[in-house]
Amino acid sequence: MKVFINYPFGNTELEARIRNKKLFSVKMEEGFNSRKILDTCLLHKEPLKFIPYLERIEQSSHNHYAVCFCSLIEKAAGMKVDYLVQVIRTIFLELERVYSHTLYLNRLFSYTENPVAINHTIAIKDALLSCFEEVTGHRMFGTNHVFGDMNFNISSGNIKFINATIEQTTLSLNKIKKIADNNPSMISLFRDSVVITEKNILDKKITGPFSWFKGLNQDARSTEPHFAYAEPDVQKKLEYRKIEQNCIYSRMWRIIYDVENSIKIVQSLLEKHSPVYQRKMVLEQPTLHKGEYSNKIESPRGIIGMDIEVDKNGIIAKIHVDSPSDINKKMLNDALNGTLVDHINLAFDSLYLSMMEIDK
Repeated sequence: MKVFINYPFGNTELEARIRNKKLFSVKMEEGFNSRKILDTCLLHKEPLKFIPYLERIEQSSHNHYAVCFCSLIEKAAGMKVDYLVQVIRTIFLELERVYSHTLYLNRLFSYTENPVAINHTIAIKDALLSCFEEVTGHRMFGTNHVFGDMNFNISSGNIKFINATIEQTTLSLNKIKKIADNNPSMISLFRDSVVITEKNILDKKITGPFSWFKGLNQDARSTEPHFAYAEPDVQKKLEYRKIEQNCIYSRMWRIIYDVENSIKIVQSLLEKHSPVYQRKMVLEQPTLHKGEYSNKIESPRGIIGMDIEVDKNGIIAKIHVDSPSDINKKMLNDALNGTLVDHINLAFDSLYLSMMEIDK
């Protein structure tokens, strides 16, 4: 049986084998969203020209991919980055994290046919997109992050706008929490469904929020702090709430809690640093030193890893990207085993995979 998945994070087709109206094996077809991004980057050769392509690997994590690459190039070039730039990067990574998580919650709530919950996720999404546009000039794909700096300035008015967006997001999130708390329709549809086991996480080396349960906390923001995540106040905001189950219902709450933590991080950094910033550096191609370099950061779905090889001429000869979806797709068959045929779409959506990341 073939099932076509029309998904906000890219399309795919599942080859499902059925027994007694339940899945007993499933295979995911790839290539529907292939854009050969890494090959195109290498054809351009110039690192600055890589950024617009890399940030299109995944539309709800474009800042994460751009920032990961920029900090990788900064390592290869021996560049020093103003700490306020790192603070602003952290703020925008957390805002994008909320945006991505909101799309995930919106997708889950669409199966409950609860218009109030759905509308609150839409309100958060629209508020964040308006914030990105107001501050950076682009709702997304603006090549906002460059080597050692940013392509936009931050004014005191921008800071007020971000704060107002966070307040609006908090109000909507609190309403979502009230709706979701012990909601009979969500419990009947989500609880004990599509369970990811601890063994599956450890054996497949699963990454991201769904791997943080039963004492397993693999959040790179805590284990290997980068940018402004190392600040003690930020570390306190990265509260890890132990969740004993890993069904759709518990994963929904895992994401809600993560959104709350992101909001606290943004508020803390804005209050402490009040990051008014004017672009300082002249945008130019960096001089790269021969060698192999790697970098990784925590994205909404898990760890993004990037590796490059620079030749003796200072040219990037190889680039490799490991996305969280590349890793997490390994759990698909085990997680979907036993799923009712009528729930295949919901089951797939609940795993938070991005076919755009996989098919890059």
